[in-house]
Amino acid sequence: MKTRHDPLVASAKSLQVSFKAGDLGSERPPVHFAKEYLRNCASLTPSPTPWMASPHLTGKTLDVITVTDVEAYRTQRVSGKKGVSQRTADADLSRLKRLFSLCQTWGLCETNPVKSVKFFNPECMRERFISTEEEALLIEHAPRDLRNCITFAVNTGLRLREMLTLTWGQVDLKRGLVTVSADVAKNKKTRHVPLNDSAKAVLESLPRNIDPNALVFPKYGGEVFGKRSKDARSFYKAWQKTRDAAIADELDGHELCWHTLRHTFASRLVIAGVPLNAVQQLMGHRSIQMVMRYAHLAPDHLKNAVHLLDSKLQFSCTRPQPAETEKAP
Repeated sequence: MKTRHDPLVASAKSLQVSFKAGDLGSERPPVHFAKEYLRNCASLTPSPTPWMASPHLTGKTLDVITVTDVEAYRTQRVSGKKGVSQRTADADLSRLKRLFSLCQTWGLCETNPVKSVKFFNPECMRERFISTEEEALLIEHAPRDLRNCITFAVNTGLRLREMLTLTWGQVDLKRGLVTVSADVAKNKKTRHVPLNDSAKAVLESLPRNIDPNALVFPKYGGEVFGKRSKDARSFYKAWQKTRDAAIADELDGHELCWHTLRHTFASRLVIAGVPLNAVQQLMGHRSIQMVMRYAHLAPDHLKNAVHLLDSKLQFSCTRPQPAETEKAP
């Protein structure tokens, strides 16, 4: 049975064969392959990425790119006036690593050179979250449709794609739940997210379509979202305009992106004393490691744990002595 990756595999194999036969002329296989990869597999905007134009990678087939080539590319990305942040460079390396992993699976190359390259800081994760005042400022400057999205995101923690592909068939207002389907969830597992009063109020304010496949937030594109469709561009334009207006109104714009709203959901739960394993389930993370970044927001929880040692319970390192028995006369 054919899959959506079949054209990509065939295209890549054809390029590799043509290159080895000397038939490509000025065409460069990694560039063409990377464009196909981005368009078919990466769920990213199909625009040129830095490693497609790097002098350390272009002009080479995937099976001859070495660890040294990738190391040189890594250094190049953060050097000079056009150098990017280490976080951005790590994101580029992560995508390149994924590309090589797919190639190994499809038999197009034997090794993944990116696996041997040390990332700048793989544990560096954004911890930015917004206060209630900052949330109010964003809502104040947002158009109505985006205002609903902001409130819903902060109160459910749904990823952007999970929210914009949500259908009315996935909403159960009686039980107070929304279901995130496995096909859009990042960890490919279905999860059920409880709704608080604020999230419910957003849904109840929207016109409900009798078609269960109708989108809850139809303005920004649903299934085509993420492919830079007209609706997707409309969303990003509205968000950027709202963000800029709020920053002009004294909102701190440091590391503020749409995903910050998801971090805000998790951060507020931890501050409220919700256990990290519960936060993990609500966020749809595969491992507890992903939510450990929020652990420092619950200092009272840790203080309470050590204060248990101050209780009236008596701790002893010696074994209790058996009671003496009276000797018979």
